[in-house]
Parts: sequence; C-alpha cells; structure tokens
Amino acid sequence: MADKSTQADRVIDNHILWSMGAGALPIPIVDVAAVTAIQLNMLKELCLIYDVDYSDGFGKNLISSIVGAGVAKVGASAVKTIPVVGALLGGVPMVVLSGASTYALGQVFKSQLQVTTVLSKFDMSGAKEMYKDAFEKGKQYVKDLRDRVGFGEKPGTPEADDNKGDQTDGKKDSDNSADSKQTTGDDAVFEKLRILGDLRDKGILTEDEFQQKKQKILAQL
Repeated sequence: MADKSTQADRVIDNHILWSMGAGALPIPIVDVAAVTAIQLNMLKELCLIYDVDYSDGFGKNLISSIVGAGVAKVGASAVKTIPVVGALLGGVPMVVLSGASTYALGQVFKSQLQVTTVLSKFDMSGAKEMYKDAFEKGKQYVKDLRDRVGFGEKPGTPEADDNKGDQTDGKKDSDNSADSKQTTGDDAVFEKLRILGDLRDKGILTEDEFQQKKQKILAQL
C-alpha cells in the first residue's frame, strides 16, 4: 500500500507531464492559462490525499502568491507571438518552465500539506523561498522525467473547467461569474468523489484506500 508521500509524488509527476504538454501549445497566453488550471488540479488532488479541505478561490490566490507574476512563463509565452520563429523558440523554454514551475509548486504543496490540515495556514514566506529553490532543481528534474517516460505521448488530461470561462465572451463571463463561484456543500463533496475516483483510476490510490476515503467524504453529506 503506497503511503501518502508516494501517492503525492505520483500526482506531481503526472501534472508535470501535463504542464509540459500545455506549455507546448502554440497559442500565446492560452498556454499559461492551461498550466495554471493543471496546477490547480494538482493542488486539489494533493489536498484529497492529505485530507485537507480545498478551496478553489484560495488555491488560485495561493499559486499567484507563491509564483508571483509568472514573468518567466509569460515571457516565454509572449515569444510565440512572433510568427513562425516565435512558435519554435517560445515552445521549447515554455515546456521546461511550465514543468519546472509545476514541480516546484508540487514540492511546496506536498511539504506544507504534510504539516498543516488547513490550507489557509500555509507558511507563505517559507513557501516562496522553497519555490525558488525547487524551481531551479525542477528544470533538471523535468528533463530527466521527460527522458524517463518518453515525453511526447499525451497522458490523460485533468479537468480544466476553470479555464473554459476564459474562452467565452465578456458578457457570458460577467453573467455567470457569481454562479460559477458558488458551490454548495453537496457539490463540493461530489467534486471530491470525482477526484478520488480519478486517483484510483490512475493507480495512485488502491481500492482499499479509495473506499476508506470515500466513506469519510460521504459522511459529509
């Protein structure tokens, strides 16, 4: 039976690969939005493993606070606006930067979730410092992981519904913003069950672990 740390490492590696795939998207800015959605999904799954309640709004603020303005990622994305050459030059660094950023965030999330049961109690100062160090290590880790798994074959993509609203017109975003941010208690429970099922299907959780966590989540209904 895999322990929580091993389960967390698998989740992080999966999301690094997804981030690398998203970073290779030839459309400027969209790649950054896709990577952010993947990183949010990673935080959701890690919170479930460590039995920590997840908040979508806080998760977005947390990533923004730790990563900062994301100058490196946006810079690599912006290069893609240069016709032909931009897609070639921008794609390569964006793949590495996206994977390294996800690796670094994964290490920060894992470290913090191991010592706190409340998302809002993250040590932000320590998290930012750890992110900077892990980001540099992540560049090499990404290259090693890519070689290890034969990057190029697309793994399954996590749900990125948060990103869909960005593709609609401004009116729809305005009309639906209030509804999209309101989640009932039951909806939150069902979302946890969905993520739990994904973790089992990916082999990160055993059937016994799935059933144990499922019962704990259903008790919240």
